Amino acid sequence: MRRILVYGDSLSRGMIPGTRCAGHVEAFRAVAVEKSVFFFDMNTETTASRVDGIHLDEEQHAMVGNGLAPLVRDKMDGEVRE
Repeated sequence: MRRILVYGDSLSRGMIPGTRCAGHVEAFRAVAVEKSVFFFDMNTETTASRVDGIHLDEEQHAMVGNGLAPLVRDKMDGEVRE
């Protein structure tokens, strides 16, 4: 079974924009490459909640799912599914 690393640094858009999680995307991407796992950065699909600036609202969850689903299907293509 293939492994997928999903990452989102919504906290970097919270109290101190761009600083709290600075460098995390690159670090997680490097680990994914090292471990031969697929990396997905949720920040490419959405931002944090407009309500609290940290979490995802229903709309943002849908956006992440819509962005991730075709990539997962593509990565799992040809694998046996139980």
